[in-house]
Amino acid sequence: PLTGIKNRLAFNADKQEDDKINYVTVIDLSTINMEEGYDAGNEIIARVSTIIENFTENAYRITGSKFAILNFENIEQLKIALKGLATVE
Repeated sequence: PLTGIKNRLAFNADKQEDDKINYVTVIDLSTINMEEGYDAGNEIIARVSTIIENFTENAYRITGSKFAILNFENIEQLKIALKGLATVE
């Protein structure tokens, strides 16, 4: 697999009604894939995944460019770590 992060099926199984969910979206992934190739896009996804994994084990890749994180409190530090690579909501 491209990342060591759990997938959308695991996210749907693990999330609870009262969970806080944050989303991380890779910036311009489709543009990177078209202009620089899928290998470049895959490198970005892998880098974002590694950064997220350094912060939490409660992360999931739910679409090609979007990750979900359950019950995570350190959002500001994650935003700094992902600056220029991904947005955090």
